[in-house]
Amino acid sequence: MIQRWMRAKEGESYFRAKDKTRVPPTPPPLRRRPVLPLFTKAKNHGRKTRFSGDSSPLHPSPSQQKTLPSLQNPRPSAMKSSFILLFVFSTIAVAHQTLDPLVLPRPLILEYPSGDDQIFQTPISNVGRDEEVHLRCASWRFAGEANNLAPWKTVPADCGAYVKDYMTGKAYRFDLEMVADEAAAYARSISLVGDGMDAWVFDVDETLLSNLPYYADHGYGLEVFNSHEFDKWVDKAMAPAIQSSLKLYEEILRLGFKIFLLTGRSEGQKIVTVENLKKVGFQDWEKLILRGVNDHGKLATTYKSEKRSEITAEGYRILGNSGDQWSDLLGSSTGNRSFKLPNPMYYIL
Repeated sequence: MIQRWMRAKEGESYFRAKDKTRVPPTPPPLRRRPVLPLFTKAKNHGRKTRFSGDSSPLHPSPSQQKTLPSLQNPRPSAMKSSFILLFVFSTIAVAHQTLDPLVLPRPLILEYPSGDDQIFQTPISNVGRDEEVHLRCASWRFAGEANNLAPWKTVPADCGAYVKDYMTGKAYRFDLEMVADEAAAYARSISLVGDGMDAWVFDVDETLLSNLPYYADHGYGLEVFNSHEFDKWVDKAMAPAIQSSLKLYEEILRLGFKIFLLTGRSEGQKIVTVENLKKVGFQDWEKLILRGVNDHGKLATTYKSEKRSEITAEGYRILGNSGDQWSDLLGSSTGNRSFKLPNPMYYIL
């Protein structure tokens, strides 16, 4: 039987309503309402129903207990996880609104150039600028050596110092030596037929002869190529030999290959070219091929493909081909194996 209680005064005594009996100041037990979930499926309906919490009876009926088996035991771990997620998202939202966007790191966008466009489309922050430029320019040079760049006219403005350091430092020399050593190892591995028809094709500029003194006065590729100025340099016959290429050249001769020199220089420069080559140690080539009147205006790839085809038409077997431009190595009659020398200063199509 349910007892009815009367409270005489806050915090003092209680009286039983029936006989006015005073009892110690111990409050009667409180009845707890069941903890209801936020959502549950209503019976006979295929949708979720939100509970208000006040319309439910103090004691759920047996049918409600069957429908709501988890009313008395809510999952504290799920509530805790929800609270943590809410806190994290709130923190992120506040940070997004309060942080000064200028202090956040900004990405540096590299866009490989088409023509003479610069590769750096956005400014670089002053913090770590030198390192960033060095890495970006190294990536640009690598892309060029791998023939992944669109045709370009000049070295990107931000990469002038990088190209200068590369061309005048040890890295360029080591790269040249690596190519020459690989080519020599390949040449030694070949068993020549012995009929004098095994051939090796060499380009001249930046393959046998170095025009680095000329490009040192013209920004190491920062300036647009000026054929008139370059012809003046060629006429001086002062280009030094690339030493690793000279060593390879001499070994190719010793092994019994016939050497063909295939250059983009014009026939009018034949005398000074022969003079320059012999002066720095290149001797005994089979043939020096230069651009004739009918070859001017042709792409280098087309011109050199035609000349190599003429060599093979004479019965020669091109077993090796060395050049600093992809136009030296692509096209037809390229030979059994090609060797690309590094050159980040200019690009010839």
